[in-house]
Amino acid sequence: MEILADRSRKLRKAVYKVDETMKEKFPAKTSSEAIEDQVDYCQQLIQVIEKDPVCSEIPKVKESLNRLKETCICQLKNPPCSHLKFPHLIYSFNGGMGQ
Repeated sequence: MEILADRSRKLRKAVYKVDETMKEKFPAKTSSEAIEDQVDYCQQLIQVIEKDPVCSEIPKVKESLNRLKETCICQLKNPPCSHLKFPHLIYSFNGGMGQ
């Protein structure tokens, strides 16, 4: 989750260097620590930036935008602790089945 906040912050900063008026168009930052809320905020931010063809094509902005998109996709595909959803499937191997 911290990586989402870090990457969204870097993206906003890159955009501000190009066009400070974009700040008014950005969604309100989330104070929630829920991964779903963080991803939702990032997706809203991405949409706003992509609607501005000039800003979204600036190399520094485009690079940060792509990193944030990749991170959002990874978080949706592999949420933290997803391996703990089915703890009953985790078992110790004792040298053979049935022992």
